[in-house]
Amino acid sequence: MHSRLPLLASVPGKSVAGALSAALLITGCTPLAESSAAFGAPLSAEPAVLTVSQQSPSPDSAAATSPEELSARAAASSLAARLSASYQSTQSQSAAATSEHASTVTNPQQGFTERVLPRNEVRSFAASLAQAHHAAQEEAAEQARQQREAEERAERERAQQESAEQQRAEAEDQESAAERAPQAEPAPTAEPTPPPSFSEPTVFTGDLSAYLAQLAASYPGQISISVAELGGQGRRASVGGDTRYTTASTYKLYLAYSILRRVEAGSLSWDEPVTGGRNVAQCFQDMIVLSDNPCPEVLGPKLGWPSIYDDARAAGATGTGPGEGNSGIKTTTDDLTALLLRLESGQLNMSTGSHDRLRNALGANIHRQGIPAGSTGQVLNKPGFINGYLHDAAIVRHPGGSYVISIMSEGSSWDALAGITRDVETALGYR
Repeated sequence: MHSRLPLLASVPGKSVAGALSAALLITGCTPLAESSAAFGAPLSAEPAVLTVSQQSPSPDSAAATSPEELSARAAASSLAARLSASYQSTQSQSAAATSEHASTVTNPQQGFTERVLPRNEVRSFAASLAQAHHAAQEEAAEQARQQREAEERAERERAQQESAEQQRAEAEDQESAAERAPQAEPAPTAEPTPPPSFSEPTVFTGDLSAYLAQLAASYPGQISISVAELGGQGRRASVGGDTRYTTASTYKLYLAYSILRRVEAGSLSWDEPVTGGRNVAQCFQDMIVLSDNPCPEVLGPKLGWPSIYDDARAAGATGTGPGEGNSGIKTTTDDLTALLLRLESGQLNMSTGSHDRLRNALGANIHRQGIPAGSTGQVLNKPGFINGYLHDAAIVRHPGGSYVISIMSEGSSWDALAGITRDVETALGYR
């Protein structure tokens, strides 16, 4: 028997080669010695034969065989019979074309019938077995690789699970230890301290000017304050009201007033482009609500600063104008208060619609740290802040009475401006 047949029978998998080898081995079918050339030895030109032997099992051997083996033998015998029939059919078809005929030999002593096959059939049979053997080896290698990968993956998952379980166990041990540890008594806490206040206690005795002077002195920095009631007792007072400060963005109030006058006069249109794709109408809104700078930097020179100062003076802002050298525009708390008083009372030199437009823009202002933070009323304000200057000017519509307040400072804070506003409302009896 050729050495390749037992190799094929031992290959795992469901290949045809394994079944074929098993059939040949179990049924006792063996190739003759001269057919060994078909399994690797060089083939000569002489005819070669393959003897297919079918041996009948003895009664003794059948009795000693298990049911499983008998079943396997029956399947193998069936396969061998089909193979033999295929060979006989092939031999019959090729008998007329070749002189190499198959023959059968009966061996009565050995109890089997031998059938001799031509060399070309041996060669084809050997090649088929070799190809099937190679395919079975590849299948076995692939199955082994998949098995190794599955085992490695299972090992990794097992290691990860063990690590996670160990971490959970450690966390549970730490938590349990923490629960068992004695808890220290909490240290006594000090009494809460009130938030710091910049102002010293001040008492309003009826003299609003004196009271404002006390407030200005009780907060840090240089501070000027102007207050004017709209209705009620009509009280008005100021401290440092004529002190000129760099306006910061409060100058935009004066510019807004001049823009409204130019639009009403027809020398300026709301649709006229200004900068950044914005027209006059959008720039007017942005410089008051957002305190935008590019728009007024274009519109100021366009209208002319001398003309703007003239409009401001006509509205009661007599101290507003250019500063010395390059110090910028200057104004006072008294000037800001005068302009806002006329705006709220509708006494500026423009239409009611223009008054409403400016008041609405002030009411939508987004910067609310100063006067709005200290008032309990509705605040329409325009702040300004630059290089240590903090200013805020506002119309306050309070349930107790409306008033205008302007605060300008250098070296102070928004909290100070909010605190002054609270104190003023208290003094006026609005709280």
